[in-house]
Amino acid sequence: MRVVIVDDSKTILHSLEELLESGELGVTTQAFADPLEALPWCQCHEVDLLLVDYMMPEIDGLEFIRRFRNTKRNAHIPVLVITANSDPEILYAALDTGANDFLTKPLDKLELLGRVRNMLQLRRYQKELSQHAQRLDHEVRRTSVDLRNKENTVARQHQRLMLAQQVASLGSWELDPVTEHITLSSAHGILLGIDATEAQSDLVWKLRSYIGHFVHEDDRFMVRQHMDDAMDKLKRGVFRGDSFEMRIVDNDKQVRLFRAITVPSPPASPEPSTLFGIVQDITLHRQRDEEVRTLSKAVEQSGSTVIVTNTSGDIEYVNPKFCEVTGYNAHEVKGVNPRFLKPDDIPSEHFDQLWQSLAAGRQWYGELQNRRKDGSTYWEIASIFPVTDDRGVVTHYVSIGEDITAQKELEQQLRQLNRTLEQKVETETRKRMEQQTLLLQESRILAMGEMIGAIAHHWRQPLNALGLMIQKVRMDYEIGEISQSSMDEFVQSAMNSIQDMSHVIDEFRELFEQDVHSTSFDLMSSLQSVLKVMKAQLENNYIEVKVPDANPGKFILFGPEHSFQQVLLCVLGNAKDAIVQNQSSDRCIVVTVELDQAADTVLVTVSDTGGGIDPAIMPRIFEPYFTTKNRGSGSGIIAGTGVGLYMSKIIIEERMGGVLQARNHKFGGAEFVISLPASTAPDGRLAWQN
Repeated sequence: MRVVIVDDSKTILHSLEELLESGELGVTTQAFADPLEALPWCQCHEVDLLLVDYMMPEIDGLEFIRRFRNTKRNAHIPVLVITANSDPEILYAALDTGANDFLTKPLDKLELLGRVRNMLQLRRYQKELSQHAQRLDHEVRRTSVDLRNKENTVARQHQRLMLAQQVASLGSWELDPVTEHITLSSAHGILLGIDATEAQSDLVWKLRSYIGHFVHEDDRFMVRQHMDDAMDKLKRGVFRGDSFEMRIVDNDKQVRLFRAITVPSPPASPEPSTLFGIVQDITLHRQRDEEVRTLSKAVEQSGSTVIVTNTSGDIEYVNPKFCEVTGYNAHEVKGVNPRFLKPDDIPSEHFDQLWQSLAAGRQWYGELQNRRKDGSTYWEIASIFPVTDDRGVVTHYVSIGEDITAQKELEQQLRQLNRTLEQKVETETRKRMEQQTLLLQESRILAMGEMIGAIAHHWRQPLNALGLMIQKVRMDYEIGEISQSSMDEFVQSAMNSIQDMSHVIDEFRELFEQDVHSTSFDLMSSLQSVLKVMKAQLENNYIEVKVPDANPGKFILFGPEHSFQQVLLCVLGNAKDAIVQNQSSDRCIVVTVELDQAADTVLVTVSDTGGGIDPAIMPRIFEPYFTTKNRGSGSGIIAGTGVGLYMSKIIIEERMGGVLQARNHKFGGAEFVISLPASTAPDGRLAWQN
């Protein structure tokens, strides 16, 4: 037997384990210092005795007993509480919780063994009583089953008869010709929809009432004639039997079709005095007959070929469409395997796989090439499936096919057209790639022109300064005022100007450098680099650029950074040209960057005050070589080619997966919107960061 010990003192646990297992109790122990660990273990294992300490840190002994007792299997397990507190209130509470006995610390060995022995004996009695109760329960159940079986034996024969009548939808009746009382069986009453409590015993009706209540009004006269004729012949001793069909309206107002059979009763009597009959509900049989006739007509008139074979594959039926398509008549193919339709050049393995699928009880669906009687071939798409009986045994195979010869010829024509189309697409694709290569080269030349023009703007001021310094040195030399300090100052100033000009070249080279790989980059830093390059051009034209939120590090994008900067340079350059050309009084460009969380995109909007874009040409501004400027006009040395916006759209939409759009705003200017996906880059950085 198993004793579970729960005590937060490992010393006491070890002592109790050693004492209980070393004695003659014949028990095994399971010790727990943590009561919360002991509870789930007790719920999953059989316990014969529980020793639990009253004072424990996690939960006390009383709470442990409550949770222990909540499990049905532990509801009657003996529980011995170990406590150093002899307060009667605690003892009463423990008994009320479910404890069976107590031990007071310090523990006495003999008392402990004695009480454990008593508790284990109690547990043995519990098990014996439980086993005895189970045996008694088994005997009671067995005896009850025997009694029920005996009680059901008498009723079973009657139920079998009733069941047989219900399965066959049969009912019986008997008619007394003298009183014209007709007695119905319970099954007959059920067929009429009479309540089952009434139909448990035979029901007695007057014949006239039966006909008036249940027989359809259009059949009442016919039924009365049959019954009058039967009673007349019965009186004269010449009645041998009769049968007819009648429509019945049951108690649920449903019209049913009955077949009635009438014979003399009892058959062995030399002078029959009553009529006996049966009725059968043949509504479903008649409906099935109609369905079969409808299905037969559908098969006969179907526009698809239909073949029915036996399990050996021999043809038993073909419909007229089959004869029309193949040229064979039904008599020629009956008893023949459909393999005779196979052309000689079709391998037999194809049909072997077909029959293997059918033999496994699976439907086969596919295309077949067959041969007509005149030797020509045709294509059909066929569905062949097994037909099973009520037991699931395959009895026949049915093939339904549709002539797709014309469709096959059309498919061949379509394949030829597709090949021609593929060749044309390949040619056009090659042409477009060549055109894009030319456009890319021209855009690079344009970018170089933009760079040279911007450098010229940036160098103009330092070159002017150098010129003035050189003139000043010459004047100082002529009047004899050149000193070592003034010469050093001149050299230092000249070198600073030259270094600034060299730094400008480095910045422009980085900006117009071709991208090799996509990388993560700071959108705002890239924008500031572009604005720095364009600073001289913008200031010379008195144009102010506003960037409301210019904090770097907020928007991180992934893509070709230099190509993206060239897009910004193109859009900002067009905005500058529009303002200059329009001679706007309010010379301002506003660049906003924001996150559209609903669409999960980063939006870069460039708005100007240059008068806007003519709506008539708005749909064409992204077309290659479309421009409203004269060649050489606008930003840069080479401008007005109509390539910048076209290449910008390709960079944004094809290389960066975004969208570049243009529109006019209500304040009299154009607005270009760059939408870029706010997705995670390969290095794990987000397109938008707080």
